[in-house]
Amino acid sequence: MEQFITIQNLSTIGGLILVVILIVQNFKEIVDNIYKKAFGKTLSTKYLVFMISELLLFLSKHFLGENIFNGEAIFINFINGVILASVSMKSVETLMNKSSKSNESNENNIINKE
Repeated sequence: MEQFITIQNLSTIGGLILVVILIVQNFKEIVDNIYKKAFGKTLSTKYLVFMISELLLFLSKHFLGENIFNGEAIFINFINGVILASVSMKSVETLMNKSSKSNESNENNIINKE
């Protein structure tokens, strides 16, 4: 079976953004439920995006065989993770806004038909 994404794809900014967005969109509700049971409130989407961005960036570098445990690599990967999180968060916000507008439009259409 052909793979949809490879570690080489995941090492690019485009691949990482795609995967971060997909993970957040699919697991945000689950993470919120677990976090709410443990701490009594939901986890901000910004924090979730940041954690996933950093984790994916470090893992992709590790699986490509790079030494991620020296000071320079940690610093650079952290900064790149912040950039990745910023871009991914903007994409997540855009998708959430489009989704909520679409839901409002569908609800208005249903109300108008009645």
